[in-house]
Amino acid sequence: MTTLPVGSTPTVDVTASGPSTATVFDFTFGMPAPVTTDSMSATNGAQTVTTATEIPLVQGAAPAGTSLTFAANAITVPAGTYLVSYGASGTNATGTSLSVQLYDADAPVAGTIVTDEAGVATSGSVSRTMLYTTADSAELSIYNVTADSVVLSDAYLTVVRIA
Repeated sequence: MTTLPVGSTPTVDVTASGPSTATVFDFTFGMPAPVTTDSMSATNGAQTVTTATEIPLVQGAAPAGTSLTFAANAITVPAGTYLVSYGASGTNATGTSLSVQLYDADAPVAGTIVTDEAGVATSGSVSRTMLYTTADSAELSIYNVTADSVVLSDAYLTVVRIA
């Protein structure tokens, strides 16, 4: 058997030998290499995050050999299409909401703000899952874009390459 690149079409080569009354067939198969998951997650527990600030994260799960990297609260990805999930839960001692937004290289990604009501005694929870395509490498992180500081009970960012 021959191993072919990931995504290739399987192949088979057949050779025949011997007389037509006793033909021997030899088969050689080509099978695509298994798909490996290119993914990473980052999370964090209880913390206070000021307004317009990147939410501190700690690297979580990542399969061996992933091309994604983690540094300074961000997951860096090469060009491609990704399934991105992010969110947070927490309270707001001075306001009435909790808002989180996806950023790429410290710049907000348009249309990615998620908001929920949150107060001193009312915990809010926000989350979003979306497709994100980048032609170059991207440094993905999440920010507190609430008008106030918030007390988060958890926050997460998960990125899985799909193309």
